[in-house]
Amino acid sequence: MVYLAVEPWTRRAGRWRAALAWLGLAMVVAAVLSLRRQMVYPGFWAVAPALGAALILAGTAGRVLANPVLVWLGDRSYSLYLWHWPVWVLGAAWGLDRLPRDKATLALGALLLAMLSYRWVERPFWKGRFSRIGAPRHVFAGAVTVMVIGSLSAFVASGLTGAVKSRAEAALMAARGDLPSLYRAGCDRWYHDDALSPCTLEPEGAERTVALVGDSIGAQWASLLPAAFPDARIVILTKSSCPMVDEPYFYERIGRVYRVCERWRGKALAYLESLRPDVVFVGSASTYPYSRTQWVEGSRRILMRLGRVARWVALIAGTPQLGLDGPACLAKIRNRLHLADRFCSRYVPAESRIATVNGWLKEAAATVPNATVLDFSPWVCPEGRCRALVDGVVAFRDGQHLTDSFVRRLAAAGLVAVVREFTPDTGARADAG
Repeated sequence: MVYLAVEPWTRRAGRWRAALAWLGLAMVVAAVLSLRRQMVYPGFWAVAPALGAALILAGTAGRVLANPVLVWLGDRSYSLYLWHWPVWVLGAAWGLDRLPRDKATLALGALLLAMLSYRWVERPFWKGRFSRIGAPRHVFAGAVTVMVIGSLSAFVASGLTGAVKSRAEAALMAARGDLPSLYRAGCDRWYHDDALSPCTLEPEGAERTVALVGDSIGAQWASLLPAAFPDARIVILTKSSCPMVDEPYFYERIGRVYRVCERWRGKALAYLESLRPDVVFVGSASTYPYSRTQWVEGSRRILMRLGRVARWVALIAGTPQLGLDGPACLAKIRNRLHLADRFCSRYVPAESRIATVNGWLKEAAATVPNATVLDFSPWVCPEGRCRALVDGVVAFRDGQHLTDSFVRRLAAAGLVAVVREFTPDTGARADAG
């Protein structure tokens, strides 16, 4: 009789627990699917996965988590938490995180280290022979361990610092500062304010004006213009991380919408409208998180506005990324630079995001009569392969920006002639590359 009275309530409680578990799982899955890089942590959105995990625990009442496999993994979860980050960072530094199999290898490596540290470090202090040692001794042992590791780290760091000072490595690492002169002149003020600081190069007797406007990817071509137009006044307007797309975007590095960029872009366009240059080159990275519609319509609005005041508008498409730190990679093999093509290069997929965006830019330019797209990708990464070192010249000063020396090399190698095809002198219009 007691069973018959209690059984419906027990069955109903079981259904409630199951509903709570499924609701928690749905909240965790929804949080994973809605997670975006521009979300700031901590934030309100973090409540959903945390609450979802609590509902799963409450709903399953420990039955699912009592599975031997999950118990085994849970025991080692703290060690895995400690190991996964350094393994992932070191793997990325060596370029071992590009392919799915590389990422799986890193994950397995972190799990292996977690298993070893759990067996030989965590468990002995938790339930093993060291568990009976008093808290003061634990604290003392931990402090000594931290001091020893800190001292060894400082020693290794000092040794690495000394190694960096070697001539070969220092020369390679110097490529990080191989920038166009506009940065030394203070023309690019990054995100700090919306001040307009044009850089101008005006040879005597200049009769026409050529302008360049864009972000740091556009600015990397600054040295190309004086070589292509030695008799013209060159005006350069740049703001790092500020795309020449008439759309707002969330800038992760500052944690907010880049309103400074919007104001600066408006000032730059107004300045060019008053300047009325003969040719305007517009350059931005092709990696901003815009949709196809935003890329096409936002770029078209910029090109239309500039096309009304300039004779020609050339939109320089974003160049492929190296995908690794060029100078750092070369510094690691400084005594074996003949292997640079093997260790410090990568193939760019034909259907990469940058290639797709560059196709959208061509759609935008096709709607403006005096605008075209210059795609220098085949010059930067011939046959789809980006190299950190090209004929003894460091090509990338990081993972995406070209060195000024490499741009000058491309100019001397024939890129100047390609650029001149799009000047009002010849009247030619076609896609470069």
